[in-house]
Amino acid sequence: MSHHDDIFWAPIPGTPKIIGGDASLTAAVESGSCERVRAIFDRAFWRNEKIVPRWEHLRIALLREDKPMMRLLVTWGARAPENAAQLEGIPAQKLASYTRILAGYGLNMAVLEAVVGTDIMTSQPLPAPTESKGLEIGQSVPGQGIYVGQYSPKDRDGKSLRKTFNVFAAPQDLPDTMKYVDAVKHIAKLKGWNGFDGTNYRNDKKIYKALKDGSYNGGWIIPTCDILRGKDVDSKETTPHNLFDHQNKGAFKGTFETVALGDGYDYPDRYWSSTEGRGHSSYVRSVRFSDGLEDWGRKGYHRFSCRPVRLVACKAP
Repeated sequence: MSHHDDIFWAPIPGTPKIIGGDASLTAAVESGSCERVRAIFDRAFWRNEKIVPRWEHLRIALLREDKPMMRLLVTWGARAPENAAQLEGIPAQKLASYTRILAGYGLNMAVLEAVVGTDIMTSQPLPAPTESKGLEIGQSVPGQGIYVGQYSPKDRDGKSLRKTFNVFAAPQDLPDTMKYVDAVKHIAKLKGWNGFDGTNYRNDKKIYKALKDGSYNGGWIIPTCDILRGKDVDSKETTPHNLFDHQNKGAFKGTFETVALGDGYDYPDRYWSSTEGRGHSSYVRSVRFSDGLEDWGRKGYHRFSCRPVRLVACKAP
């Protein structure tokens, strides 16, 4: 390629001008030709413009179940519907299968799931928002679990997720002590355990991500250290309502292992959290329920107890 060609094909400098998908893009998507659509995006790029495909374009491809076209549109910025009105005209019986397709491209399916009323990936009913008014710590709530209190999570950087949840714990520990890696696998396989399925989050980072993007479905998780002990990864106090502090209240009383026994790697009175150490991903925070001692347990070596919890979004005031 000549120097002249290099100059000709260089994109115009400056911040790209963002424009909505125009009629030519709509026609190209309707034609089913990925080449035509790609040419429109490429042409806009070299003009230093950015065409943003809308939900309407993605919807056209979705109704045809045209996966190559959907993949192309998502790559260039197409997003999931933002309200139920945008779903008008989509056959109700196809919503579930369409949602699975779109979820496969990493889109947030909260609106579609809300319309269907289930978590599309698990077919489990979505948890209804709850009110904490009238609930008492340690109260066994039918269809929910034992009430721990409210939780307003912050991620590992201390940034608020701007959400508040009611925390419900299972009425019992997982059977026997187990390694952390095995506890994760065990919870992932739970089906209808105490009324709910388990989830598959290998650490607190994954839990925070799911809470932030709305993909968490109300299933059982290994509690973060905030929920287990009321402290974050840096031992800063964050959550006054936590399992350790409430272990003797209401229905919780007598359900935790508190006798300090152990044989070097197996300690029933120590409980797993999902909070990984900073710079040490093979360790997670654990808490000894006999006295509150905090320590780090090696995921694939130590055997501790685990009390799963689940989170239910609080109703907006």
